[in-house]
Amino acid sequence: MNKVKEEPVSYSTYQGKHKKFYRQIYFEYICLLITDLYKETVPDNEFCNDFIERLNTLENDPKPYYAIGFIEHYEPYSWAWYIIVNKYEVRNLTQEEKILEHNLFNDFLERKNIKFWNIEDTKN
Repeated sequence: MNKVKEEPVSYSTYQGKHKKFYRQIYFEYICLLITDLYKETVPDNEFCNDFIERLNTLENDPKPYYAIGFIEHYEPYSWAWYIIVNKYEVRNLTQEEKILEHNLFNDFLERKNIKFWNIEDTKN
């Protein structure tokens, strides 16, 4: 399996706001969902490697906010499921899974000491 780049993607939204997308943190959360929500190991498959490649090349897009918007359009638990089954396949969470995902999300952000993986870049 390829590795996700550590450095965040700096970009401007179509409204001119400067933001940073922390792709490695985002992928780390997806891996957490695979292992702790779905109780699977992170597979080394085509979908996973394609997703990592997508994350690693976000800054190459002429309008990165579109590429990041595509990624964020899907819930992280959906990306986790797509990686497990190696394709786009709809799967809704049960009520228990929704609660677990909510708790995993909050614990993850607290442990990482962050508010979110896509934040406004106040230095620009």
